[in-house]
Parts: sequence; C-alpha cells; structure tokens
Amino acid sequence: MTAQPIPSAIDRIPPNNLEAEMAVIGSVLVDREMFAAVGEIVRPTDFYAHVHETIFTVLLDLYERGEPLDKISVAEELRRRGVLERVGGLSYVSALMDTVQTAASARYYATIVREKSVLRSLIHAGTEITQLGYEGEEDVPGALDRSEQLVYTIGERRGITEFMPVSRLMKEAFDHIDRLFHMRGDRTGLTSGFRDVDAMTTGFQPGNFVIVAARPGMGKTSFALNMAVAAAREESGPIAFFSLEMSNSELIQRLICAEARISMNDMRRGNIKQHQWEDISNAMGALNELPLYLDDLGALTVSDVRSRCRRLKSTVGLAAIFIDYLQLVRPGVLARNANRNEELSEICRSLKATAKDLAVPIVALAQLNRGVEIRSEKRPMLADLRDCLAADSLVANADTGERIPVAEIVQKRLRFNVWAVDQRLKLVRRPIVDAWEVAARQIMRVTTRSGRTIRCTDGHRFLTTSGWVELRALRPGCSVAAPRYYAAPRWPGSVITPGKGLLLGWLIGDGHLGGSAALTVVDKQEADIAVQLAKSEFRLAPFVKPERPGTPAMRVVMTTGRSCGAGKNPLTTWLRELGIWKITGSKKHVPAAIYSQPDDVVAAFLRGLYHADGSLSRFGSATRLNVRLTTISEELARGVQHLLLRFGINAFVKADRRNIGGFRTSTKALWTVSFTERHAVACFLDRIGFLGKKHSIATNKLVRVKQTDAAHYDRIPLDVNARVWDLRRSQRFSHATLGWRDQGKRMSRSTCAMLAERLDDEELRKLAYSDVVWETISSITPEGTELAYDLTVGNLHNFCVDGLVTHNSGSLEQEADVVAFLYRDGYYNPETPEPDLTEFIIAKHRNGPTGAVKLRFQREYTLFLPYGDESHFPPA
Repeated sequence: MTAQPIPSAIDRIPPNNLEAEMAVIGSVLVDREMFAAVGEIVRPTDFYAHVHETIFTVLLDLYERGEPLDKISVAEELRRRGVLERVGGLSYVSALMDTVQTAASARYYATIVREKSVLRSLIHAGTEITQLGYEGEEDVPGALDRSEQLVYTIGERRGITEFMPVSRLMKEAFDHIDRLFHMRGDRTGLTSGFRDVDAMTTGFQPGNFVIVAARPGMGKTSFALNMAVAAAREESGPIAFFSLEMSNSELIQRLICAEARISMNDMRRGNIKQHQWEDISNAMGALNELPLYLDDLGALTVSDVRSRCRRLKSTVGLAAIFIDYLQLVRPGVLARNANRNEELSEICRSLKATAKDLAVPIVALAQLNRGVEIRSEKRPMLADLRDCLAADSLVANADTGERIPVAEIVQKRLRFNVWAVDQRLKLVRRPIVDAWEVAARQIMRVTTRSGRTIRCTDGHRFLTTSGWVELRALRPGCSVAAPRYYAAPRWPGSVITPGKGLLLGWLIGDGHLGGSAALTVVDKQEADIAVQLAKSEFRLAPFVKPERPGTPAMRVVMTTGRSCGAGKNPLTTWLRELGIWKITGSKKHVPAAIYSQPDDVVAAFLRGLYHADGSLSRFGSATRLNVRLTTISEELARGVQHLLLRFGINAFVKADRRNIGGFRTSTKALWTVSFTERHAVACFLDRIGFLGKKHSIATNKLVRVKQTDAAHYDRIPLDVNARVWDLRRSQRFSHATLGWRDQGKRMSRSTCAMLAERLDDEELRKLAYSDVVWETISSITPEGTELAYDLTVGNLHNFCVDGLVTHNSGSLEQEADVVAFLYRDGYYNPETPEPDLTEFIIAKHRNGPTGAVKLRFQREYTLFLPYGDESHFPPA
C-alpha cells in the first residue's frame, strides 16, 4: 500500500467553530455575569475570526473597567476605537445576541472555542518544529528543547492575565497554611535526611534552587546521594539524580555501601566476607524499591536536564532534581562562546527557572575554588563564591553624577542607578538591587596605561573583547573596557551658576583659601575678570594689589570692601559649605557638588582650573599638541580625569617624583592630567578652554598644528585583528579588495567600521560604535588584606567603578534560594580529636535562618550520619 501524503496546513482550514464563538459573545451580551465564567476559559486570541477577537477584547476591557456589557455599550466602544464598521456594525452585535436563547451554556461554548484554539496551536507548533528541524543543525539540543517547550506550554497556559488578584490567591494561601497546620512538623518540603537540617530549612520547597558547595574530598557526592535516598523514601514522587562526574555503576556501588554499611575499599577489591552477602542483598532489595532515577550522561546542558525531567514528570512524576556537579554542566549554544563565569551565571539562572517551571527543588553541588586553601581559616563562606572591591572604590551615580565609595553604599543601604554596559556595548543606566560587605580579602591594585586604578580581589571580572575575564587570568598588556564618556546627570543637585563654577575652579588652582580669600592673576586683564565675577556672583567689592613689586602679577583680595552689608562673607561661607576652605596642596580635590552639575557648570569649573594650572604646548616632534594640568594632589588629578569624560575626553593621569618649590629635601609626587588626541584638544578648546589671551594663543596653535589619525588613543584591541583575518579568509576577500592588511597594530574605530560593513559582521560593528574605550593594563600588584564589598546590579550585572567596567560577583549564589557548605576540619588537620565531624553550614537562606549543623561522615561507607548517632555504626 502506498502511503498517502499528509495535507499541509496551507491546504486545509484550521480547526474552528464560528457558531460556538458567536454563542460565547452572545451569552455575555445577554448576561454580563457570564463573563466571569467564560473569561477563565478563553482569551481574545482563542477566537478564530478576527471580528470575534476584536469584540471579545472590547468585552474584556469593559468588564475590567466595571462598565455594562450590553450591545449599546459594546458598539459605542467599538466606534470609539474606529472598528465598529469593520466588525459589521451595530447590526452584527445585535445578531450575536440572537444566536443564544439562554446564557446558561456559555461555559460549554467557551470550552469548544478553547479546544479549537489548542488544536490550532498544535498546528502552529508543528509548523515551527518543522522549521526548527530544517534550520537547527547548529543547535540540535536547543532545537529539541524549543520543540518540547512549544508543545508543553500549550497545555500549561495560564489565565488571561499574568497578574493575579490577591482575592484569588487567598484561597490557595489558606489551603496551604491549613496543610502546614495539620503537618505540624519541622519539615514541609523535601527532606535532607537529617532532622536538624530539616528543622533549619523546613525542607527544600518546590521551586527552590539549592547549592551545596565544598572543596574536593569533603563528601559532596556522598551527601547528595544520602539526601536523594532519604527523599525517595519519604516523598510521593520520583527523584532524578544527574551525575556528570561518576558513572551509574559507581553511584550504585556507593548506594549499596552506604545502605549495607560495607567499606567501599573492600567492595572495590572484592574483599567481601560471607556474612556481608546478606547485608548486600537486603540493601539491594531496599534500594530496588526506591523511585530513584540515575542519569550519568556527561556533558549535559540545562536544556537536557529540563527535557529529561519533563518526560519523567509526565510519565511517573517528579519530586526533586539533584545535579553533581554545577561546574560540569555545559552552557547552551547561545552562551557557549562567552567567558566561563558568564556561562555559569546563565546556567544558574536557567536552573532556577527550571525549578520554578517544574515546581520541584533542584539541589546542585558546586566545587569551591582554591582560595579556601590559601587562608588560615579554611571554613568556607559566601565570600568564596564572590569576588569584590576595596572599600574606597568609587561608583558613579548615573542619575546625579555623584561618586560614592562602595563601602558607603553598603553601610547606608543606598540604591540608585549606575552606569552599565549592555550587549551592544552601549552605556545604560541600571539600578543597584543589592549591596553587601563580603569579608576580609586579598586586594590587588590594577593600573592601566591611562593611569586609572582599581582595587579588587583577583577573581573580580573585567570586560574584554573575549567577554568577562577574572583578574587572575589577566596580565599587563591585556585590554579591558572603560567608559568612553559619561552623560550629564538627569537630576542635578543644587545648581551652581557657570560664573561661580569658573571662580571656584580658578580659586582651587591659583587661590588662597585660608585666612583671606584671594586669587593670584598674571595681569590687570585677568584681575578685571576676577573682580567682575566676585561682584556679579557674590556682591563683593574686592580690591586689587600687586603680588610682588616689579612683576605684572596681581592679587585680587575678596574678603574686604564688601558692598552687601553686615554679615559673613558669602564667598568664604560658600567655600566652607563645599568643604574646601583652608584645603591646600596635596589635599585639594574636586568639590563633591561639582560632579552633580550640568555640563556648562562643569566646563566653567574646568576652565577656571585649567587657566590656573593648565597649559597647551607642542608635543613630540611639534606635530602634536598636549593639554596638561599639573598639581601635587592625586585626588584632584583623578577628579579632573573623571570630569573630562563628560565631554568624551579620555585623559592620562601620571605621577612624577621631583623636587617641589626648589627644596631638594622635599620630594613629592607631581601629578599631571594630559591628552594629545586632536579631537580631544579641539573639544577641550571648544567646550572648556582657558581665559583671555591664554585661550586665543591656544586656539591659534590648534589651527597651525596638523595631527593624523595615527595619534588616536581610542583604538580597537589587537586580538580583534585575528577575527578580521578569519572573516577575510572565509569570505574570500583579498587584502586589496578588503582594503586592510594585518600589520600587528591596533586599528582605529573608522577602520573597524569600514571592515564591519564590508564583512557584514555585527561584532565588528558593535566594537566600532561602542561606548567604551579599551584600556591597556600596565600593572597588577598585591596590596594586602582588607574588608571588601560588592554590589548586585539589575539585569546586566555589571557597573562602572573607578573608571572601568566590572562585573558584579556572586553569580553562583545570586539565583540560589539556599547556599550551604560542607566543611570537615579533619581533612586539613588529621590529628583533630573528631576527624569525621562535618559541618553543614547554611550561609544563605532566602526564607529562613542560617547556621551550622553537625554531622558525621563515615568515609569508608560514603555515608553521612547525624552527629552523636552511634546506633547506625556497624560492629567492629
């Protein structure tokens, strides 16, 4: 017999029942109260006819607004939306009412509409699955998972809205509380097999993601197997155990040894005594009755775990999932080219979503890094899953422009938007959602070629062209991302006038801020400018006197001759409020209020400061210009470097040791803030500049000096050249037709943009138009141990700190509801009086207490027992 071809969906009309659809709408028009009944069954998209979908949508909106559902109200709402005539007018709405004699059968009609919608959804899913079959060759596991999701979600559809009113949830909550009341025990979720652990956790609840972490040799696998067996004995559903490290036969041997109390070493050698065979037989019989399912297929992805567990749940049920262990789970295809830390973050998020989706707890084992071995106190802590920043690390508030130490954010529980980098390498505002003190950690100082510094742990991650990379994997010469600019604050603080900003910067540079407020200027023209500023901004009447006889320099004194009446000097009062009165020398700094000012005020402040302590000069072979600010204050230099980013100017900060003020015995660091790129110099003179003749001279120098693109600091990292080389070869471009040859140099943004278009490559396009520059690391040095802190940033999980882009830590524990550690002191100190004593340390519990529970680990039996329980020990 010849098989007949199955007609395609295009050849047939999709399942529908227009009469039932009309009856549903007609029933609601006849009796408004019927909407509550049919609204639980169907949603607008369940209707096949677009006309009916439109009318039901209007009914839904009117019902939610508490308005009548009669034909006049519906027709008027349709008219207001401009679709009345499109659905057939008032006559068709009236005709719908005539299709039913009574509304009593509305639920039955709604069920028919829903069932036809399900059939159409199956057809749609089948079509998409067919397409996945043809197009999913590069990601077969992903295509399989997507196919299962398409079918699985059809029957799992929820109500007409994702929001659930509290009134509807109260009944479920009451039933749940009543069930807990009748249980009246320490445990309401999945048992661990240990009463003290269950008393602290109340059992692991459906939807929980639990991490149990330890160093190798602590008994992670044994603990998980013991827990799985205990859960299988007491739970109503089966237990799934995924082992990515051991085979099923090894797991079975461990289970038998623990159940029969037979030494693992004896079993491996076959050294079994005659009387032990009965114990083995009894153990195998007991284990044979358990609903425990093992899976030893290595290289699993979360999609594999999810699909296997869905099938298990649909056939025999499912109570819990165990995974041994987390770091061996493979990422999905979309995350496979990312850094391993990104992969683990995505794996944890996916496992948490799977736990919620399947409504079962997932217990995942995790291996701690070697950092535990380095310190004297070997007991693990949450800090071992986190990498963090030094207390004085400055985080920029993206809304106000303020710079706030990370320790202050933690101590004051501050929450605000920070600057983060999205997938397109664009700077965006994202909120801090958590902040905490981690622990005392070894701190490293990272310095870049431009002089930026950040102090953090060696596991803290930085953005590179290869993704997020831990500091311990970076070396001098590696490139990391830094913000190319900062936008002006959305919510400025108390606005300072540009005139005040100009005078403030000038005073910090060349002023006297103690005793008498005064400003030293080079000539009468500058003195006139200073006098006018003091008059217009503070209503002062300064007097001018020579700085020194025989020189054109003059001093503008601003504390006497006031024209504003009795009272304190408003200038000195303001300087005190800003916190810079009597601040001199190396203690000078940018006042905190300046960071939160609009761009014009910041520009005016920098103009005054650069006019006092800045210069523009020829550089190198006289073909380049160098704008430079000189100061003995590191804090002031770094503050200016940060402010220049408002104008897209990336400046270099450098310290030189030299004699200051002509005294050979007084050697201090002289800090310079400089930049030489032509576009940066031009931007500086256009937006900031100097005052008077100094500005005119600088502008003339820019016109006379020619600079080329070769001087640009903002270039693409060298490792991107390899990508261009591979793309060129795969697309069969010659060097001539491509217009580029790898000469071992970093390409400019314009070259990268050109190559992105010719090679049609999104990664190159992203780099060419990004909001980051690529800083070269110049040094990484240890700085000792001190308290460290970290943040969690919503959505993107990264933020700008101290002028660099870093990732927030805690990727393993952020998604976990419970984080626990296994610690056995006897592993490190064999002479301890209780070498088998093991602590189960609950370090994070989203919905309960933390603490430690004592257990005993019988290593030879791969068995954990409650502390002090000697009844289970076999005779010697």
